[in-house]
Amino acid sequence: MERTNFRVLGVTLPLGVFIKHTISAYEAEVLSYVAERTTIPVPIVIDSVQLKEDQFLLIMTRLPGNDLDSTFRDMTAEQTAHVTRQLSEFLAQIRAIPPPQPGVCGLGGGPIHDNRLSFGMYPWGPFGSVYEFHDYLVERAALRLDECEHPDEVLAVIKKSHSKCHRVYFTHGDFHPGNVLVDDEYNVTGIVDWEMAAWMPEYWDYTKSLYLPYYKSKKGKWFEVMTKIYPQYSDEIAAEIEIFNWRRCYN
Repeated sequence: MERTNFRVLGVTLPLGVFIKHTISAYEAEVLSYVAERTTIPVPIVIDSVQLKEDQFLLIMTRLPGNDLDSTFRDMTAEQTAHVTRQLSEFLAQIRAIPPPQPGVCGLGGGPIHDNRLSFGMYPWGPFGSVYEFHDYLVERAALRLDECEHPDEVLAVIKKSHSKCHRVYFTHGDFHPGNVLVDDEYNVTGIVDWEMAAWMPEYWDYTKSLYLPYYKSKKGKWFEVMTKIYPQYSDEIAAEIEIFNWRRCYN
C-alpha cells in the first residue's frame, strides 16, 4: 500500500502495475495531457474503472525509483543541485504549455480540486481571471482579523501580492518530495499524483509546494530547492502565509 490522502488509496501490484482509488478520472486526463506535451516521466494510464459516482480505480504503470521524501534531507550539495536542475526543467515544461483560456480552472475549463481550497477536495470555480480567484481565496478564508493585533499589516501583505498581474500556468498542484521519484543517483524517474493539476496563478506550484508545515520551514532543504527554482515569489509566499495563519478552518 502506497499512501492515503483525501480519499486516495494506491496499491502496487506485480508486473509494474499501480492501482489508485480516487474520487474521479480527472488525473487520467491530466497524465495523458502532460505526456503528450512534455518529456516529464509520468505514469501511463492503462484503464480507468468507475465504481460509484465519486469512486474510480485508475490502473497505471508503476514508475521506477523511490520517493524523494525518504532521502532528500540527507542529500549533499551536489545531489541537491542535480535534483534542482531536473525539477526546474520539468516545471518549465508544463509552464510552457499555452493556456487555452485566460482564467483559473481545471483541465478543459472545469472546476479546481485542490486541498488548499478545501480539505475535502470539493470542486471550486472555474474563475474568469486571477483577480477573481484571489477575491475568492480571501473570501473563503474568512480571515480572523478581529483576533489580529495588526489587521492592516496583514491585509497589506495580501494586497501586495494579489494586486500584481499574474500569468496563468499549468501547475502540478501537489508538488512535494513525496510525489517525486528518484533513483540511487538522484536522477528523477517520475513525478506522480497529478489529481490537483490545474491552470493556476504562476506562483502556485511554489507556494503550494511549501503548504505543508513539514516542508515550509525556511531552514529546510525543500524550501531551498523550490526557492532556487522560483526566487521571484517572496511576496506571494508571504501572502499565502498570512492567509493560512489567519483563515478560519473550512471543509
